[in-house]
Formats: sequence, C-alpha cells, structure tokens
Amino acid sequence: GATPVTVTVVDAAGNSTTCSFVILVEDKSGPIVSNFPTDTTIEALANECSHQYFWTEPTAIDACDDDNFTVSPHQPSGTIFKLGTTTVTYVFTDGSGNSTSKSFNVTVVDNQKPVINEMPTALTVALPSGNGNCTAAIVYDVKVQDNCDAQGVTITSDYPSGTYLAVGTYVNHITVKDSSGNQIDSSFVITVVDNTTPVITNAYTNIVSCVPVVQYDAAVVDDNCMDTVTYNFPSGSSFAVGTTTVIVTAKDKAGHVSTKSFDVTVISVGSAHAGVDTAFCVDNTNKTVNALTAPGAGETATWTNAAGAVVTNVNNQSSPVLINAAGTYEFTYTISNGPCKSEDK
Repeated sequence: GATPVTVTVVDAAGNSTTCSFVILVEDKSGPIVSNFPTDTTIEALANECSHQYFWTEPTAIDACDDDNFTVSPHQPSGTIFKLGTTTVTYVFTDGSGNSTSKSFNVTVVDNQKPVINEMPTALTVALPSGNGNCTAAIVYDVKVQDNCDAQGVTITSDYPSGTYLAVGTYVNHITVKDSSGNQIDSSFVITVVDNTTPVITNAYTNIVSCVPVVQYDAAVVDDNCMDTVTYNFPSGSSFAVGTTTVIVTAKDKAGHVSTKSFDVTVISVGSAHAGVDTAFCVDNTNKTVNALTAPGAGETATWTNAAGAVVTNVNNQSSPVLINAAGTYEFTYTISNGPCKSEDK
C-alpha cells in the first residue's frame, strides 16, 4: 500500500525545514500454485459414455495475502466427463487482482465393444416362382447397442440385406464397429433353396408315322430356374419300324427333374404275315401278305379276303394286295388237303 514519509531538518540556530513524500509498495505477483493435477486418461464406465472423475484440489500461496485470494475452477472435482478430452482450468486471483491460471486435461476413452442384440441365427430363402427367377433377395435385420453411439456404429457384412443370391449355402460375416474402433464380429448361414419342380406344359400325344424321320414340338417348360431339356430321341430322329417311347426330361439348376413321354410308331411299308395284325400306310402301292407255311404235296393254298373272294397267286404262300383307302382289311390263308383245311388270318 501507500506509506507517507515526512523528513524534518533543524540547524544549530533552531531553524527547521520539513519535506514529505509517499512510498508506494505494489503487489505485482500472482499466487503460487502447488499440488496441481496432471493430465489423465480414464475409461468410460460400463454401459456408459462418461466417467465421474475426482482429484485433490490444488493449493496456492500469495506473497502478500496468503488467505485473501479466490479460486475459480471451470469444472470442480467430481465432474462427470463425456467421451473425449476436456480441459479443466483453474484461475487463482489475489486481493491485488493478480491471477495465476493453470490447466490440465481429462481424457475419457471408450474401450467397450458394441453388443449385437438381434441377428438371424440362420436364414433360409426360397426362389420365387415364375420363369427366370434364379436368385432370391435375402432380407434380415441386425440390431446393436453401444455405450456411446448406438446410432453411429457401422455394420458391414459379406451379403447385406437386400442382396440377391442364387441357390446355395453362404456364410454371412457381420462386423459391428463403433466410432472408437471397438469391434465385434459374428456370422450366420444363409441357405437359398429352390422348391419348384419343372413342369413340361406340352400335351404330347402318341405319333403314328409312315416315314421313319419324325418331327415333334420342342418342350415348353414352366420353371423358375431351368437348366436343361433333353430327349432320348430328339425331334428329327430316324425311328425304327414299330413303337419307340420318346422321353423328354426337364432339369432345373437345383437338380429337380420332371419327365414326359409319348410313343412314336413307324408303320411298316413292306409285308404282313398271316397270324400277325399289321398296320400299313395308304400309298396306293401293292402290299404283300405272307404265310409262314408253304403248301405241301397234294395241298392247295388259297388267299381270300373278308368277303370270301379269292385273291391272286392261288397256291402260293405270298400274295400281293392293293390297299388304297384307310380301313381294316382281313385276309385268310387256307391250306386244303382234301376235306381237311388249315386257316390263318
């Protein structure tokens, strides 16, 4: 503070002179701080994104006013600190207005992994119906929680929801990571199946042909994911005389198989034998009817038609016949030996 000083000078004769002045002592030094906290790093509490931190309050002394100063902390001991770094500042001010400012950092870190609350244990999806649907959309949900930012976590997967997959089995790896880099991994199996069997829609009917090369319609197949259609005798094949069964096989990519069959009968254009019913094609040419047994000595062989009329080549085991209209014709081969007869039709 200010202290007035008076000086008086007296000589030998008793004369005096007085002079006064003021001595001003000023405090220019701030308080001296001790036991000040240092920077610290602490973990967020379980299932929380903060930590309440306590420290010993710092002390200070002042050269002039040991007890006459104020302390102004930005955050007192016991403050709840959020994730990240917070600077705590103390200001110590003495009675002269001199101040000392000191700071330390409190850093709260997050070492807790996110938690997956909901995720499929396994997922099975069937291909949709309809031609050309060889893939199916997989749809699922993954729900997570995190102590700091459940809404800010990132979820990555091998096959995100909405992905289209073909028939097969897939392992879907899920990774959940929060903003602090804490990560949890999990997985589940996705199975895509095809429950649809191919349907051959052609109404195939049996074919009778006078020529060996036979054409027929290609198969029309209704299936969501077809693979192959095969024929044991493709259209345009040359068929042997007689009846052959054609098998049409439809196979989809999942291995489901369906078949349809029909008969192709190629009619002989040669000859018929007595005792065996035979089909001929009408082409206005002579056909030949044959008998297996020739007439013996003294025997007579006769061919007759259904009306009983004798046809040509009497006494021969073969006879030409002219067939020029569709229908059923009967010929009888008779061997006569006197009154005895043997017939075959």
